[in-house]
Amino acid sequence: MAISITGRRPEEAGGGKSSRAIAKPPGRLGRGRLRISARKAGTIVIGATVAALAIVAIASRAPALGGDKAPQSTTKADYLYRFAPFVQWPQQAFARADAPLFICILGEDPFGHALDDAVKDRFVKGHPVIVERIGQFGPDTLCHILYVSRSGNQDVGAILHDATGRPILTVTDYVAGAPGGIIQFIVQNGRVRFMIDAHAAQAQRLQISAKLLELALWGEP
Repeated sequence: MAISITGRRPEEAGGGKSSRAIAKPPGRLGRGRLRISARKAGTIVIGATVAALAIVAIASRAPALGGDKAPQSTTKADYLYRFAPFVQWPQQAFARADAPLFICILGEDPFGHALDDAVKDRFVKGHPVIVERIGQFGPDTLCHILYVSRSGNQDVGAILHDATGRPILTVTDYVAGAPGGIIQFIVQNGRVRFMIDAHAAQAQRLQISAKLLELALWGEP
């Protein structure tokens, strides 16, 4: 299945173009009503339109990094959480309607408190968001989003292989020629962007919203 970024939904696209995308801020978002509804005191439920605007805002304000890891990590942490409203997991991925949505960090954690701050008191589609830092990944590991760090001696390819067929949104940092997750972070023109492998998402039984795909252009960097 080929994917286009001209505003059409993925299933309407034609041709044999790559399904890998590099996200960039769009020139314009379609008009839509912004809705934020309070679920509990201090808790926000984020709708898809609001989430789309948040993704654009992150991309637009991301500073030129110049090797400074602090802003890069903060920007990635914001992205990591903001991806969730755009992803539809199969019903069996959650034990119940209000079960937590787990964001797992495997290996060295580059985010520090930034990710914890981003998800504090947050819900996505009725699921409280929880960050888990794990030392290993196995058949019984419960993750909905899995960030695999490339630090140390981790075999990223083997970990991604073990996640194959499971409804897990895998995320890695881009390295040319190396195995990567469904979403890969990349620094482009001094700003943090991301690539999406739509075919890999389908293989994991995940549906990625057209709103997120419309923020992307396709092809290798």
